[in-house]
Amino acid sequence: MVGKMNGLSRDLIIHPGETLNDILLDRNIQKKGLAISTGMSEKHISEVMQGNRGISASLAKKLEYALAINSSFWINLQANYDNELALYNEQHNIRGVS
Repeated sequence: MVGKMNGLSRDLIIHPGETLNDILLDRNIQKKGLAISTGMSEKHISEVMQGNRGISASLAKKLEYALAINSSFWINLQANYDNELALYNEQHNIRGVS
């Protein structure tokens, strides 16, 4: 059984899209350019960056090629986010959407 985490704040659970946004800002890459490089729609990239979509294994591989950042980095960010969100929801007795 997992012990309860005291003081876990939803604001501290960072979606991987925020990291993607930071990297794009640091590299002066526009969403449109990333969309072209990954073959994804600009809307899809925006939804990830806004935290409305996760980073799938497929997108992680595309980000690896486009940004030269290993796909495992993106997959691990997403897994950590999902785990922290599940713990937060459990702590606050909130049922996740399946």
